[in-house]
Amino acid sequence: MKKKKNINSLMRLLLCGYLLVPFLVSAQIVELQKPVFCEKSSTVLGALIQDGGELPAWIGSNETNRTVLLVNKTTKTWSIVQFDVKLACVIGSGENSKEILTGPVL
Repeated sequence: MKKKKNINSLMRLLLCGYLLVPFLVSAQIVELQKPVFCEKSSTVLGALIQDGGELPAWIGSNETNRTVLLVNKTTKTWSIVQFDVKLACVIGSGENSKEILTGPVL
């Protein structure tokens, strides 16, 4: 009786694995084409910081450029900007930002 229960449990497990495999291997890379606003770095960052009241909340960099998340805590607007010394591009923006990490500021 115990052996039959173990076999049934194993069969259920194998069936679940068989049913989940297509979802795990069906991930596809999709290329999006969307308009991106680019201008001189000083113009873009100046407008968002001075006119929009957005302040840097996070910044990351690699060997060629930087990416910054700017947020206005009062109006809840946000912008993601990728930039180098000469050019800045707004790659995302919106409203209704929510702060989800409230740890210590470094």
